[in-house]
Amino acid sequence: MRKTIIMQFQSSFATLDEAYGDVSAGLYSSSSETVWGDKRIAKDAQKRKEEDALKEEIARQKFMKKRAEEDRKAKEEYERRLAEYRELHGDYWEHPEVPNCLIPLEIRGVPAKDTVNRYTLMLQDGGEYDAWMTLVGTTREPWTNEEYYDMFCERHDDKYYYVGRK
Repeated sequence: MRKTIIMQFQSSFATLDEAYGDVSAGLYSSSSETVWGDKRIAKDAQKRKEEDALKEEIARQKFMKKRAEEDRKAKEEYERRLAEYRELHGDYWEHPEVPNCLIPLEIRGVPAKDTVNRYTLMLQDGGEYDAWMTLVGTTREPWTNEEYYDMFCERHDDKYYYVGRK
């Protein structure tokens, strides 16, 4: 005796979005937004460019924020050193090459006597300072003290006060 077994099968077809578990993306649906081939590659490239531009902008903003913080700290440090210097020495610093030439603290750089270099005020801790000089060579004759006074200073009492080029 033969037995016949009858089996029933049911099947349903999932869309590719459902099959890959990304129904919200709608990448594989048959909507009009679906792109294929070169268009898909171009769309992905554009998306990558936009993501890279966003990352660069975030990195730039982070850098600018860090730089602003460093600038703020440097300014605070300079103000602290300036206050220390003023407390100990007053409102002027002396020209390293020209005797009796006092320079206001607001002026941080002045010409050297050799006609091409400059001295720059560098404040240090403890109210001290140093004057750094650029190192450009020249064959010109340096200014005499009197020429320097005449070009850059005004005399009050026994001191010469730097005012800049007259």
